[in-house]
Amino acid sequence: MAKPINHAGKTFGNWTVIEYLGKQYWLCRCSCGNMKSIYSGNLVSGNTTQCRSCAAKSKKRKDKPRTNRRKPIKPRAFLTIDGETKPKREWQKIFRLSRQGLEYRIKHNKLLKSGL
Repeated sequence: MAKPINHAGKTFGNWTVIEYLGKQYWLCRCSCGNMKSIYSGNLVSGNTTQCRSCAAKSKKRKDKPRTNRRKPIKPRAFLTIDGETKPKREWQKIFRLSRQGLEYRIKHNKLLKSGL
């Protein structure tokens, strides 16, 4: 088995390596003072850079105030045909048209209730 690399005194993120514990584990101190044994692979790869309490603190700082994520409700589009005003959705049902079909007929003035 290969001799482990000495990481004592090195810093990985907020962790400072104190001593080797054996089986590739190192005793580390976080910048806040917490001590923990950490696997050397996680230290070197960057999988761990701080203790949980420091991670929670930094997450709180990064959190943005929550905003209303719902889409605003669009006002209903009304359409007047032969003196009757109804929502476009109802006219679609009356004429048995899709939204695009209704828009086409409105655009080309081909929409009369009497001429179903």
